[in-house]
Amino acid sequence: MPGITVDGNDAVAVYALPQKPINRARTGGGPTLIWCKTYRWYGHSEIDPAKYRDPADVEAWKEKTLSPYGKHNGEVRSLDTGIQAHIVDDFNKELEAAVDYATNAPWPEPTDALGPRFIHSASVTVR
Repeated sequence: MPGITVDGNDAVAVYALPQKPINRARTGGGPTLIWCKTYRWYGHSEIDPAKYRDPADVEAWKEKTLSPYGKHNGEVRSLDTGIQAHIVDDFNKELEAAVDYATNAPWPEPTDALGPRFIHSASVTVR
């Protein structure tokens, strides 16, 4: 199985990379492993204060990381406030629908964990 590595801190690269593997899979070429190498800013859990990490190192990685409204290839990019509000609104609607689904779904039978019934894929529309 082929594999591809991408800088997981670069949102643009992560978004653009899967197009070729998706097309490969859809035309019968099989799966592709995509490894998004990234840097974890926080501890391993909510109760892990990560005191074993150098705060300067964490801050340096935060500077390198692409935020959706930050730098990319030396350019400063920003989203139109209307587009940004639309993205946030769509996200909140999708999140609320997922929470409603999870809250109102019946408890599964233990044997259901072995079947495809509970595999759910979300679709994201990019405008």
